[in-house]
Amino acid sequence: MRYYIAGKMTGVDGYGFAAFDKACADLRSKGKTIASPHEINHGETPETRGSLPYEHYVRAGLKLLLECEGIIMMTGWETSKGCMTELYVAYAAGMQVLFYNPVTGVLSTNAGR
Repeated sequence: MRYYIAGKMTGVDGYGFAAFDKACADLRSKGKTIASPHEINHGETPETRGSLPYEHYVRAGLKLLLECEGIIMMTGWETSKGCMTELYVAYAAGMQVLFYNPVTGVLSTNAGR
């Protein structure tokens, strides 16, 4: 099963790439197949990252999400407009929804972890 990983990016230092890198590495080491929006090639350099319109990133992320069978929500999703949209789409599309605790590395079906 391929999982899309959703996490807060807007307003986070470095767009949250460090947290995405860590979560992806952890989940992949546990045998999960992960598709991450932070790995989408938008043709940007590190210096121009985040310079495209917000809608561009949302569309690219949703396209990737719809290629997956499940979604894994990272900590902080509750305060992210993009994550809330991704979660809604995942539920509407009948995907498996999991929540990731970066401290324990535990995946849960319960948002309260």
